[in-house]
Amino acid sequence: MKKERDATVERVKKEVTKLKEKEAFAKKLAIEEYKSSDDFQEQIGRLRPDLDIQDLGIDLELAEEGEEDEVEKSEEKGEPNNSPSPQ
Repeated sequence: MKKERDATVERVKKEVTKLKEKEAFAKKLAIEEYKSSDDFQEQIGRLRPDLDIQDLGIDLELAEEGEEDEVEKSEEKGEPNNSPSPQ
Protein backbone atom coordinates (compact mmCIF):
# COMPACT_ATOMS: atom_id res chain seq x y z
CA MET A 1 0.00 0.00 0.00
CA LYS A 2 2.79 2.43 0.91
CA LYS A 3 4.70 1.55 -2.27
CA GLU A 4 1.63 2.32 -4.37
CA ARG A 5 1.15 5.65 -2.62
CA ASP A 6 4.84 6.56 -3.03
CA ALA A 7 4.69 5.64 -6.72
CA THR A 8 1.55 7.73 -7.17
CA VAL A 9 3.11 10.70 -5.37
CA GLU A 10 6.23 10.46 -7.51
CA ARG A 11 4.17 10.25 -10.70
CA VAL A 12 2.09 13.27 -9.69
CA LYS A 13 5.25 15.26 -8.85
CA LYS A 14 6.69 14.52 -12.29
CA GLU A 15 3.43 15.50 -13.96
CA VAL A 16 3.24 18.76 -11.98
CA THR A 17 6.84 19.56 -12.95
CA LYS A 18 6.07 19.00 -16.63
CA LEU A 19 2.95 21.17 -16.41
CA LYS A 20 4.87 23.97 -14.69
CA GLU A 21 7.53 23.84 -17.41
CA LYS A 22 4.85 24.04 -20.11
CA GLU A 23 3.18 26.94 -18.30
CA ALA A 24 6.47 28.84 -18.03
CA PHE A 25 7.18 28.25 -21.71
CA ALA A 26 3.69 29.42 -22.70
CA LYS A 27 4.09 32.58 -20.60
CA LYS A 28 7.47 33.26 -22.17
CA LEU A 29 6.02 32.90 -25.68
CA ALA A 30 3.07 35.14 -24.84
CA ILE A 31 5.38 37.84 -23.48
CA GLU A 32 7.65 37.65 -26.51
CA GLU A 33 4.67 37.83 -28.85
CA TYR A 34 3.21 40.83 -27.03
CA LYS A 35 6.53 42.66 -26.93
CA SER A 36 6.89 42.25 -30.67
CA SER A 37 3.36 43.55 -31.25
CA ASP A 38 2.66 47.04 -32.52
CA ASP A 39 0.51 47.84 -29.45
CA PHE A 40 3.42 47.30 -27.08
CA GLN A 41 5.83 49.27 -29.20
CA GLU A 42 3.34 52.15 -29.49
CA GLN A 43 2.85 52.24 -25.72
CA ILE A 44 6.57 52.26 -25.05
CA GLY A 45 7.06 54.90 -27.72
CA ARG A 46 4.48 57.14 -26.06
CA LEU A 47 5.85 56.65 -22.56
CA ARG A 48 9.52 56.92 -23.47
CA PRO A 49 9.98 58.67 -26.83
CA ASP A 50 13.74 58.88 -26.21
CA LEU A 51 14.07 55.09 -25.84
CA ASP A 52 15.25 53.09 -28.86
CA ILE A 53 12.85 50.14 -28.66
CA GLN A 54 14.24 48.41 -31.73
CA ASP A 55 17.36 47.40 -29.79
CA LEU A 56 15.50 46.69 -26.56
CA GLY A 57 16.09 43.18 -25.26
CA ILE A 58 15.93 41.20 -22.07
CA ASP A 59 18.85 39.24 -20.72
CA LEU A 60 17.18 35.87 -20.11
CA GLU A 61 20.00 34.61 -17.89
CA LEU A 62 19.66 37.64 -15.65
CA ALA A 63 15.88 37.19 -15.48
CA GLU A 64 16.28 33.52 -14.52
CA GLU A 65 18.81 34.44 -11.82
CA GLY A 66 16.31 36.90 -10.39
CA GLU A 67 13.62 34.22 -10.29
CA GLU A 68 15.99 31.81 -8.56
CA ASP A 69 16.84 34.45 -5.95
CA GLU A 70 13.14 35.00 -5.25
CA VAL A 71 12.62 31.25 -4.79
CA GLU A 72 15.55 31.02 -2.38
CA LYS A 73 14.25 33.95 -0.33
CA SER A 74 10.77 32.46 -0.10
CA GLU A 75 12.20 29.08 0.92
CA GLU A 76 14.20 30.77 3.68
CA LYS A 77 11.00 32.35 4.95
CA GLY A 78 9.22 29.00 4.82
CA GLU A 79 6.83 30.07 2.09
CA PRO A 80 5.71 27.46 -0.46
CA ASN A 81 7.19 27.66 -3.96
CA ASN A 82 4.31 28.45 -6.31
CA SER A 83 6.42 29.77 -9.15
CA PRO A 84 6.91 27.81 -12.39
CA SER A 85 10.10 25.84 -12.56
CA PRO A 86 12.87 27.33 -14.71
CA GLN A 87 13.66 25.63 -17.98
